[in-house]
Amino acid sequence: MILFKRKVNYEKILVGYWLLVPILFGVYFFIMNLKNNNTMEQTLKTDNPLLAMGMLVSFLLVIQGMSFILLDRQVENSNQAKRYFLTFSIFQQLLMFNIIGSALSFLAYRQLPEKNQTKLHVKPWLLGIITFIVLLSIIIAVIQIRQLIL
Repeated sequence: MILFKRKVNYEKILVGYWLLVPILFGVYFFIMNLKNNNTMEQTLKTDNPLLAMGMLVSFLLVIQGMSFILLDRQVENSNQAKRYFLTFSIFQQLLMFNIIGSALSFLAYRQLPEKNQTKLHVKPWLLGIITFIVLLSIIIAVIQIRQLIL
């Protein structure tokens, strides 16, 4: 019974998801190379769009996880900054068809305390990271939609 009374910290689960999925993809990629008796270079040179998509999504998830950790440590009003970042993440994860990531972002967003009315001064590095994530997400979404059509 005590196990169910403890409050679940969805932020930690979300960051763990964002950092664990790329590691699992890397392990899958390594095992696939061993099974096919290929080098990583040979596998990357093949025309496999799913492999490229997996690499891009893994790269993007690592960037999101690390920026969320940096956001918590370097921004003064971190709860409000987290609200903005998680709102962005919900839609970005849906754009990439990542339902689990979107659901975890939503649960982490709901767990944050109520919104403060103080002004948030967004750091330039955070805007740069968000812009990079948006651009890469749009590219990934276009590739995924194109693969569905073909």
